[in-house]
Amino acid sequence: MGSSFANVHVRIGARDPEVALEQVSAGIVDWLEQRGFGLIDTQSEADRTVTFGIDPGGLWINVYDETTDIYGDHGAMGSLAAALASRGESYAIVTRVFDSDLAWLALFDAAGQIAELVHGEEMDESGQFVAKLPPDYDRWASLLMGDASVEDLRRIWTARSGDTAESYVSADDRAADACQLLGIEGLRATTG
Repeated sequence: MGSSFANVHVRIGARDPEVALEQVSAGIVDWLEQRGFGLIDTQSEADRTVTFGIDPGGLWINVYDETTDIYGDHGAMGSLAAALASRGESYAIVTRVFDSDLAWLALFDAAGQIAELVHGEEMDESGQFVAKLPPDYDRWASLLMGDASVEDLRRIWTARSGDTAESYVSADDRAADACQLLGIEGLRATTG
């Protein structure tokens, strides 16, 4: 059995990183309050914990919600990403991996989900990891860093995995490598 995790990354863009962090914080609180949760003092035991911080590269804010990770709530991750992208008038990306075999990257802007990449087999009737949109690598182009190209992203995402340890490409590695091209630190992208 491999690893499973889910997280959201919010693009800082032209905003001051501290302002972006405050906007993300307020967006998380609003999103959670709409779902019946509220803030507690740090001495109380929490029913749900959401952690976030500026990615080491300074271009993204990484968000981790333990409940959506534990229960694999695909819809909640998308809802959170859409809310945060809309609030900051920026982009948000959901990174989701299940059992190191299935990977989902979804791109959101203020209007909602605009692109996704799914790698692996469909899971079940619940809609987990079922591609809603055909792969459109060009939608990710404006977020690629430095010399990274759409072809680089396509190559990483579609690389065939072999049967040997030397040729096996886990969903974790695939997601981390794709996120690196987008300027998100690979370890943060695959933390759950």
